[in-house]
Amino acid sequence: MSFSLTVIEIKEALRQTGCPICRVYQQAANRYIRHLLWENVNDFDTRKWIIASLGYCPEHTLLFATTEYSEYGDAMGVSIIYENLAQALIYRLENWQPPQQHHQGIPGLLEQAVRWIENPDKSTTTLSTQATCRVCQVAGASAAHALSTLMEVLDTQAGEWLRLYRNSKGLCLRHLRICLEQWSPNYPAAAEFLRQDTLQRLHRWMVDMSEYVRKHAWDNRHETMTDAENLAWQRTLSFFTGYPPETFTTNGK
Repeated sequence: MSFSLTVIEIKEALRQTGCPICRVYQQAANRYIRHLLWENVNDFDTRKWIIASLGYCPEHTLLFATTEYSEYGDAMGVSIIYENLAQALIYRLENWQPPQQHHQGIPGLLEQAVRWIENPDKSTTTLSTQATCRVCQVAGASAAHALSTLMEVLDTQAGEWLRLYRNSKGLCLRHLRICLEQWSPNYPAAAEFLRQDTLQRLHRWMVDMSEYVRKHAWDNRHETMTDAENLAWQRTLSFFTGYPPETFTTNGK
C-alpha cells in the first residue's frame, strides 16, 4: 500500500475505538480472507502455503470460516481448502515415525514439551510446519508499515498528527513497545511524544481505577462514580490488549 493510502487508513483508524494499528492489522486480515474466498480458493500457490503452515492459526481459521458462512451461507471454500489439507496431513501421519530420543523421565519430557509449545516452528518432525500462517504474515506486514508511517508523520508533521493522536484511544502496549524499542532511533521526537502521552494516560487511568475501588467500599457507597472512573478499567485493558474498550463488556470485538 502506498504512503498516502496508508496515511488515510491510519487517520481513519485513529478516529475509531481501540488501538489503531491493531485495527489496521484486523482490516488487512479481513481483506486477505475476502480476497481468498472470492478468487484464490483453488490457487496453487495459496494451497502450497496453507499446506506448508498446516492451515491458518486458530484466530484466522475462525475468521476464515465465519466470514464465508456469514457472507455466502455455506462453507464451500473452507471445505475445499481443508479437505486438501486433511489429505496432506493423512499422508504425513501415515508416514510418521517416532523420533529417536534418549529416555529423559517425566520432568525432562515436560520441559521439552514446553519448549516445543513456545517454539513450534523449530521442530523438525513430520508434523512440523515450514511456514507461518499466511494471514498473520500479510496482516502483520500491513500493521508494521502502518506503524512506521505513524512514527514518521508524528515526527515530521507534528502539529496535526499530535492532536489527532491525543484524541484517539492510543496505541496498545505491544505496538508501543515496537515504537520505543525499534523505531525510536529513526524517529526520536515521535518516540518521546508516545512515551509521555502513554504516561499521562496510565497515570489518569490509575487514579480513576483507585477511586473506582475506593468508592466500592461500604463506607463510601454514597459517593457518585464518574464516567471516567467507570470506564478506566476498560481503557486500561484496551491498552494492554489492543481490543476496543467496549469488548470487555459486550463479549465482542
